[in-house]
Amino acid sequence: MGGYRGACHGFRRVTSVGAKTFTLSDGSRCEIELTPMVHDGKQVVQLKDSGGLTWMSLDGATTNGTLMIRVSDDTAAHDALRRQGWK
Repeated sequence: MGGYRGACHGFRRVTSVGAKTFTLSDGSRCEIELTPMVHDGKQVVQLKDSGGLTWMSLDGATTNGTLMIRVSDDTAAHDALRRQGWK
């Protein structure tokens, strides 16, 4: 799995897996860690943030209070568009 990106409040793009700390618009800081893995037999992205641990689909979003994290697989999205005739 690869090519994932996530956004942390303010639409900051992350193009790698691992931990990263963000400063939010209110001045608070949050640490986000994204790890592609298999959980219960399904390919998912494990999300660890300052508030807990959860698993996300390979193309989805989750919220924790006012923090929203969105994950997408750019390669799969571009492949789907090509299959539909887009260049």
